[in-house]
Amino acid sequence: MKRWAGIAALSVLIAALLFVARESRPMLLARFALERARGGSACVIEVEGVRPFRMFLNPESLVMTPFILRERIWEAQESKLAVRSLREGDVAVDLGANVGYYTLLAGKLVGDAGRVYAFEPDPVNFALLERNVRLNGLRNVVLEQRAASNANGDALLFANPRFRGDSRLYDVPAGEPIATLLGIDEPRETVEVKTIRLDDYFTGRETAIDFIKIDTQGAEAVILEGMRETLLRSTDLVMALEFVPQLIRDFGADPEKMMEQLAELDLRYYQIGLRRFIPRDPDKLLAKFGTGPGTNLVLVRRSATRDPAAELIGDADNQRQ
Repeated sequence: MKRWAGIAALSVLIAALLFVARESRPMLLARFALERARGGSACVIEVEGVRPFRMFLNPESLVMTPFILRERIWEAQESKLAVRSLREGDVAVDLGANVGYYTLLAGKLVGDAGRVYAFEPDPVNFALLERNVRLNGLRNVVLEQRAASNANGDALLFANPRFRGDSRLYDVPAGEPIATLLGIDEPRETVEVKTIRLDDYFTGRETAIDFIKIDTQGAEAVILEGMRETLLRSTDLVMALEFVPQLIRDFGADPEKMMEQLAELDLRYYQIGLRRFIPRDPDKLLAKFGTGPGTNLVLVRRSATRDPAAELIGDADNQRQ
């Protein structure tokens, strides 16, 4: 059971891959992705509420690249949340920035008066992240090739060369069933990376954060521990958080302690569904997702001036009437 749950954080991305696989010419689409990336052209991203922007994709990615090439968007509900949450002058943080989809989206939304901090330790991802920020002329983005954690130091990153969105700060045994089935169960590359405690990092930079996305394959608990004071100061905070308790345990952290820390922030909790946002009782989240595939959450400070997740629920309800 643990072995299966250990790759459950891939569920959203695997769903994307299976979506592409159902299309009539998936191999043509994958070849088009490879040729397009090698040819140096960039994909146009189209998110409602933001002017279209361009980004380079990883030609070796078997999940994100073909999906974005076809749909021109990634994670539609999370994208809607970012658009509804971010305003001119806001401060956003992208942890596990990958090649920069959310970094670029946030950079467009917060404008010249705002700031986006993007953290990505994987060198392959980071090179594309840098290239994408330059491509879009974003001067409001600060790039950090470091992994957020609860301590400043060094660590080993275990990167999957066929699926760089699944880089982890702990070793992953070969032979994971779904990874094998999808052809992404490659020997992992080990890379030495720097870690940073975000309370230390933001001292003298920012007093509060407006929007944060954390998708770090099990490192979420130690990241939150390392930015406790910054989060407590962020009274208007909206957080998009990957929540897979088994991956947190595999990392060596405690999801129960993570939930206790989050309780200090006095949050509203929502699950991100395929088509809607679902209010959740925080006391029941571990029971519901503790041993299963996990989910993505939206957490909103009750002190915040706006609740974008509730607004999006209201939008959906009005459309059904």
